[in-house]
Amino acid sequence: MSDYGKIGAFKAPNKTMSMVVLTMALVYNVIFGFIRNPAETDNTLSWLGYDYPHGFLMWGVLTAAAFFLNIIYLYKKFGYPGRVGTAFAIAAIFFMPGVVFINDWGWEQTAHLIATLIFIALNSIAILMFFIHNYKKHIKYRITTFLVILILAGMITVQFTLGKSGLLELVPLWLALVLLFISNFTSFYPVYPCETAKAQKKKNIKTARKLACTLGIFGAHNLYMNRIYKGVGQLVMSITGIFLCLIPVIGMGYVNDIAGGDAKICLAAGVSLLSGAAVWAARDVFRLKRLESFDVSE
Repeated sequence: MSDYGKIGAFKAPNKTMSMVVLTMALVYNVIFGFIRNPAETDNTLSWLGYDYPHGFLMWGVLTAAAFFLNIIYLYKKFGYPGRVGTAFAIAAIFFMPGVVFINDWGWEQTAHLIATLIFIALNSIAILMFFIHNYKKHIKYRITTFLVILILAGMITVQFTLGKSGLLELVPLWLALVLLFISNFTSFYPVYPCETAKAQKKKNIKTARKLACTLGIFGAHNLYMNRIYKGVGQLVMSITGIFLCLIPVIGMGYVNDIAGGDAKICLAAGVSLLSGAAVWAARDVFRLKRLESFDVSE
C-alpha cells in the first residue's frame, strides 16, 4: 500500500468495508426515518429515538460508523492528508453516545441537542474541508462545495425560522451519505496525484504547540501531527471525564437520579481522568516547545 493509504499511523479502512457499512446506514436511515410521517413537526429523529430507543441506538451505530469509515476512505482514495479533518472525523464518534443515550427532558434534552450539533458540525467540516482543498482543481469540486455550504446554511436557516421537522434532519443526512457514496465508489470526481510522502509527513511544530496549549486535553495536537493513538487516548480520557462529571447533573439515558455517594464517585472518576489528560497535555506542551526551539521535526 502506498503512503497515502494510511492516515499517519492509522490504517485507512478498505473499500469493501466502507461500501458495505455506508449502504447499510443509508438503507436503515431511510426506513427508520419513515417509521412515521417525517413531514410532521413532531416526527424528528429525536422523537423517534425517544419512542424507539433500541432502533435509535442502531441508527447511531450505523450512522457514526458510515461517516467515520467513509471520510477516512475518502481521504485515502484522493491522497488528501487532511490531519484536521481526520481529527474531526474521529472526534465525532465520541459525541454519538450523547446523541443516542441522552435523550430526555430538561438538561438531558439540552445535552442531547449540543451533542447532535457537534456531531453534525464535525462530520460536515471534515467533508467540506476535502472539497475546499480540491476547489480549484475541477468545476465538480467547486459546484459540490457551493451546494454543501448552501444546504448547511439552508438547514440552519429553516431550523430557526420554521422550526423542527423530520425531513429537515433526514434529507441533509441522506444527501451526505449519497455524496460520500458517489465520491468513494464512482469515478464522478477526478483523482489527482497526491502530495509526496515527504510533504505528508512534514510536521508543523509551532501549530501543534498552540493546539496543545488550547485543546491539549482533547489530543488536538497529537491528532494534528498524525499521532492518532495518542490523540484518541487523550480524547477518550477527556470526553469520558466530562461525561462522568456531568452524570450526576444530567443523567445518561436510562441511568438517572444518581446522587449521594454514587454521584461523588462519578465526580471523582471524572476529575481524575481530566487531571490526567491535563498533565499529559502540559507535558506535550513543554516537549513541543523544546522541539520548536531546536527546530526539530519529528
